[in-house]
Formats: sequence, structure tokens, C-alpha cells
Amino acid sequence: MRVALEFSRYASQYNSRNIIQAKVAQKLLSLVPKRDYSRVIDIGCGRGEVHRNLIDQGIPFAHLTAMDISKPMLHLHPSGESIIKIEADFNSSDFIKALPYSHYDLLLSSSALQWSQALESTLAALAALCDECYFAIFTSETFRSLQLYTNTASPIYDEEILKEKIGQHFDVQFETVRYKLNFDTPYQMLRYIKESGASGGRQRLGYKELKRVIENYPYKYLEFEVLYASPRSKKQ
Repeated sequence: MRVALEFSRYASQYNSRNIIQAKVAQKLLSLVPKRDYSRVIDIGCGRGEVHRNLIDQGIPFAHLTAMDISKPMLHLHPSGESIIKIEADFNSSDFIKALPYSHYDLLLSSSALQWSQALESTLAALAALCDECYFAIFTSETFRSLQLYTNTASPIYDEEILKEKIGQHFDVQFETVRYKLNFDTPYQMLRYIKESGASGGRQRLGYKELKRVIENYPYKYLEFEVLYASPRSKKQ
């Protein structure tokens, strides 16, 4: 199923630069059954949107492992006696060795795995960590109109490849959701991409191309497409 959601964003109204990532984490956690979990792990935890939604949506847990490759992001993530922060890269073949537990009751990953450089091996490692996994992954249809205008290819996986790879390791159901984020100007749109980290630091445009987009780009919005995967047997 595909769902289209649209949001307006103006600099005077939003302090956060990750409005879409926040919406994605909120949606992902709404798929999780509200029962007690002993050990939870968040892969690519960022500044803590998953943790925030565990609390806001009333999903109790005893221990949360928050894992991210970025030390600055881990610094921004909430701290507490129930939270263990781990600096590790899921692209590494031995990242599991850095984790405090060998198995978890619940595994979550929101807006991170699209940057996996070896998706199949990453998913295999995650499957060994936990039987109950929930993923939200941006697809190659993200920024589609901008990519067509600038003749650039998406650096992330398309929907069918994601479904194929995930399906090899997990018995899951899929839902695809499309978001649209509106801006006052193309300049604000490009600034959002840069400051939100939504591009992963890849496919940067040159000065002339940036100038052309700012002056002539016909749209004042960005598209995002997110594939959600949740356990088939745990359907609510």
C-alpha cells in the first residue's frame, strides 16, 4: 500500500531540521506492539527519535542499546541508566562484537539502513541479533524530481531490491509511504537537504548546478519514499 503525506516547512515555524525523520520514526513505532521488552536495540539511532517514540507511544523497555556511527549524534541522544550508547558502524563485519548483548527482544532501525554499503550482510547480521525487527528505509524515489532535473542517480536502494533483500532474512509485511515537504524557495529546499543530513553527504552538486536549481527549479518541494517492514506474525 502507498500512502502520500504532505508537510509544509518554513524556517520561522520549524526549529528541527529532521521533520521527515521524526515522522518516519513515529510511524515505525506505531507498528510495534505495546508490551514489555527487556532488551531493545536501535540501529543508526541518530539523535534519538526512536527512543523518543518508545516513550511517547508507551512502549516499555528495560534496556536500550543506541548504536550509531556518529559520536556527535550519540552525544545528542538521550542518556540514562537504561540506555547504553555504542559507537559502531553496521557496515563493519564485526560491529556485533561492540554490542553489550548477543540477542535482543526488539530491533528497530529508522532512516538509516539505506546507507548500508553491503545490505545483504548487514541484514544477515541483524537477523542473528533479533527475531522481532522493524525497519523504515528511504528508497531511491526520495528526491526523485530533483534527481531528474539535475540528471543525477540516487545513491540508495530502490524499493524492489530492499524488499528482495529483507525478504531473504525476515518474514515481514511491507508498506510504502510517500511524503512531500514544501518550501518557500528552492534555496530553502537545498539548505534543508544539506542541514538535515538527508543526502548522506553524497551526490553533491557543483556550483553551476546549484545556481541553476536555485534560479530555475520549477518545484518548491521534496519527495521522500519510505519502505516500512514489520514482522508478519506480529501484525496488530
